[in-house]
Amino acid sequence: MLAAYRELERNKDDTIGIAGHLEQCAECRGFLALQKSVGEQVRLLPTLAPAPDAHTKLMQALAAEHARFLQRSSTAHASSASSVPDFLKPYMKEQVPARASETLKAFSTAETGPLPVLPLRRKKRVAPMGQFAVLGLAASFLMVLLIGGLVSMLFLANHGGTSPTVAISLPSLVAPVNYIATTQYPHVASAVATREHIYYSAYGENDTEWMVEQVNGTTKDTTSTPLLATSNKNPLFVLGASQHWVVWLQFDTPHKKAQPSFNVNSDAFTRTWSLNALSLAEPHSALSPFSTPIVLQHGVFDTTTVPNWVHTPIQGLWFVQQTTLLVASIDTKGKSQLVRYQLDGKQSTTVTPIMQATKGHILTSPTATADGLKIFWSELWFTDGKPQGQPHSTIWTQETTQETTRQHGAWRPGIAVNIHLFRSDETLFHPQVVNNTLFLLNTAGDVSTTVQDTPTPTDTATAQVTKVVQATPKPVSITPVLPRSTANYPAQVDESIHGTLLAFALDESATAQPTTISNNNTAAAPQAGMGFLVWQSSAGYQMYDPVAKSPVEVKNSTKGATFLAVNADTAVWVGSESTAASDTTSAQTATFGMFDWPTA
Repeated sequence: MLAAYRELERNKDDTIGIAGHLEQCAECRGFLALQKSVGEQVRLLPTLAPAPDAHTKLMQALAAEHARFLQRSSTAHASSASSVPDFLKPYMKEQVPARASETLKAFSTAETGPLPVLPLRRKKRVAPMGQFAVLGLAASFLMVLLIGGLVSMLFLANHGGTSPTVAISLPSLVAPVNYIATTQYPHVASAVATREHIYYSAYGENDTEWMVEQVNGTTKDTTSTPLLATSNKNPLFVLGASQHWVVWLQFDTPHKKAQPSFNVNSDAFTRTWSLNALSLAEPHSALSPFSTPIVLQHGVFDTTTVPNWVHTPIQGLWFVQQTTLLVASIDTKGKSQLVRYQLDGKQSTTVTPIMQATKGHILTSPTATADGLKIFWSELWFTDGKPQGQPHSTIWTQETTQETTRQHGAWRPGIAVNIHLFRSDETLFHPQVVNNTLFLLNTAGDVSTTVQDTPTPTDTATAQVTKVVQATPKPVSITPVLPRSTANYPAQVDESIHGTLLAFALDESATAQPTTISNNNTAAAPQAGMGFLVWQSSAGYQMYDPVAKSPVEVKNSTKGATFLAVNADTAVWVGSESTAASDTTSAQTATFGMFDWPTA
């Protein structure tokens, strides 16, 4: 029934009541996740181009089989046989001797009456097959060949198979597209994109009105469509989107916090905030906005309850399979936590706590495999709690597996969830997963010093970090890098940390050494798409394709960008400040650049 449910889910028409069952049954949720992951992995494969003569050879093979079918048919059977399909007629003359040309001509133009028997060499009599059965058999054979090729590619991709290194460069395969969108709110503050749409937040003149808007990237009409019924007086920052949801942070005006006379901190402030999600399931127009947004989290961000290097309550967000959201956030008391939301389009969502950090430690950069069965995140802190001190980070993981347990005398399948340290050497930062590969920034310099920690499973949402320093970290330059949004929104704490970019294959042994992707110790702020990784370095933006295991030359496509954000299989950036149109019109515009990967 899950197969039927996946079709119904796309149409938002669950008439068989599976959604309610999935909310209660972890086993079925896990099995559904495995089903969905197959399609996502196949979509990540490179496009397969058939041979130039594939169509001709296929038609010749079908014509030959059809000719044999006619030859085997007796006169009685011939009377009920259909005429030659139009798409085979150009190839039928090749299947008979020259002396049979007249018979073939009569046969191929006959509209009524029995078809003549072609004078081909007789073979061992075989039970006749229907014409369309023959065509179906040939088509099935072709599909077997194609599927066999796909399975072989998947097997090689997931079992250490080797493939030739492919050099891919812009703009031959990556095709950046520029959009100039008409809008009432021309000052863009943040943006994310899918293959179909750009979702962005912007404000009008004097920073008085904020709006979340949408631009359709599949039509020539680039008029922005507001997604909210009314504008907002407070800043809005879009953080992520899927085909079904768009998520943004609302940051209210900060208020200076009164401090005791013995502890004056002129920079202390508080500000209320909320994390909002909007369902994209319903058709939308300017006159009929989407349904009311769901408030996933809200609270008060108090700078006196968090380390002084933390400037925002949201420290990372990641979509899993369109409707599952991982959020690393900080609550009103300054505690950092990682939470999973199951978005179902209703005003209520399923909330599952995953972990809460100790005081002074911040959870950041949640990421996950395509099926959601492996989740990774970083726990970050600084020596003495100051940004001038040495940064430390341990990488955690949650693994969901199927196992058989004994229940009331019988062994039954079940779902096991384990949380443990993936790496504990305190020099690995900013995890990002692409194509079953985990990318991490290493600040130690020497890859050989990283030591795998012995996994310690835990079934609680709160975990304590034991400082186990396996390598001596080198000093890290905390230099600002180009953010995911404008300077109005502070970056998450680990975006400015530089290091060497490493790749860990998740289908290999836990003790296997990682692959070095960028070894100049200047990589920073990696962002993962479904099939590519983008990061910043001293040379500008860099890009890597984990499927082809090859770097991608970005060239000057993003030159002049004020910010760039990766979401799913799309990257979007804003180049220069949006401008008003000529004096003859009141229209204003917002300019975006974007590309999809792999190229459609």
